[in-house]
Amino acid sequence: MNALDTALQKRRREAGTLRALGFPRTGIGAAVLVEVAVIGTIATALALGAMYLAVDGRMFGTSAGSQAIQAHVAITPALALLVLGYSLALGLLSALLPTWRLAGGRLIDSLRAD
Repeated sequence: MNALDTALQKRRREAGTLRALGFPRTGIGAAVLVEVAVIGTIATALALGAMYLAVDGRMFGTSAGSQAIQAHVAITPALALLVLGYSLALGLLSALLPTWRLAGGRLIDSLRAD
């Protein structure tokens, strides 16, 4: 959330210009949330691909004393969808406050932003 807030603060003038041209705050906020969702989907897909190549089908285990536990790692489509959904939900929730700050506020302050 902090990184996104910093990145969006650099775009305050852009958002202010769009508002001055007549774009509604909700439209600007929706565009930012769609951008966050697209970037999050790409990043999650890349991470899932790397995990599939690195650990899918492998075994891992641990032991203590006379007991041992082993497990098989499987990156399934159901797991991938669950991870994607969780990632998008977390990303969009963390983007709500920075997006609200970007789209809200006084127009003159946005236009004066550096």
